Amino acid sequence: MDRSFQNVKVTIGTGAGDATQAIQIPDRAFGSVQFPASMTGTKLLIEGRNAGNDTWGAVLGAETTQLEIPAAANSVVRIPDGAFGCSEIRFKSDATEASERTFDVHVQS
Repeated sequence: MDRSFQNVKVTIGTGAGDATQAIQIPDRAFGSVQFPASMTGTKLLIEGRNAGNDTWGAVLGAETTQLEIPAAANSVVRIPDGAFGCSEIRFKSDATEASERTFDVHVQS
């Protein structure tokens, strides 16, 4: 079985509610995000949307709460499986960042 992967760098700005660029994942099954050395927020919130829809919404887990990834400086953390039901995802910090933050994202089929 052939596997395909995608590596993407995405950035969160400093404004309240700023989100990263969209990461297209329609045929991906799992992935990870590598955090920068510093981050003001304590977690990344995951938003998603499906093909043909312009509206972003919270990606909810089994407990009907928004999926999130705890911040871990210089660490690689798995993206929750529930995010991979979307065509695209993006991340938001739970706090206004002191400066732009860039994350390395790896998604694979």
